[in-house]
Amino acid sequence: YRGVLYAAALATLALTNGSRVSELLQVSATRFETLVVDEFKQQQPTGRKIGLLVQKLLPKGYTQESERQFFLVGEMAGRLLREIGQLLQATHGGVIPVVHPTRSTKADDLLPESYLFQWAASPDGRLGLLSREDVGRLLRFLFHGLNFTTRAGEPIHVAPHLFRHVMATYIRTVKNVPAEAV
Repeated sequence: YRGVLYAAALATLALTNGSRVSELLQVSATRFETLVVDEFKQQQPTGRKIGLLVQKLLPKGYTQESERQFFLVGEMAGRLLREIGQLLQATHGGVIPVVHPTRSTKADDLLPESYLFQWAASPDGRLGLLSREDVGRLLRFLFHGLNFTTRAGEPIHVAPHLFRHVMATYIRTVKNVPAEAV
């Protein structure tokens, strides 16, 4: 169950905000924020305000804490992440363990935190954060038995970066968002 939960949260996040694996693995129990913005329906303001759940993550190519950017956490992803947090707390005496970033291009730029995508954290927090390979395995597990192909019938390999392209293609072609905004 936990594998499916983690995989569903990873896939949902990547499809919501186009995160790279290095960004997905930064999602932390302590970095949630809510941005209050104007609600729009059919490109017109409704006069109401809505809250958007976000995480400030360090994008590819950035190294400083001040360079963190907002990444949207959709409603379904938020539910899955809350469940992961509750599961970690239940497993670890009411707290989410602080773990070190590992095997990541960002390992030198990030500090230990209560990262949500962790598994079997060591007491010192040196081990526990999922790796890039773990994310790929979880997503392949989630989509096991499903065969994705191109229009020409070529197989599509399920990989974390694929979700980034799916999100961008959907936003460009279905939602008509300009390429510069994507």
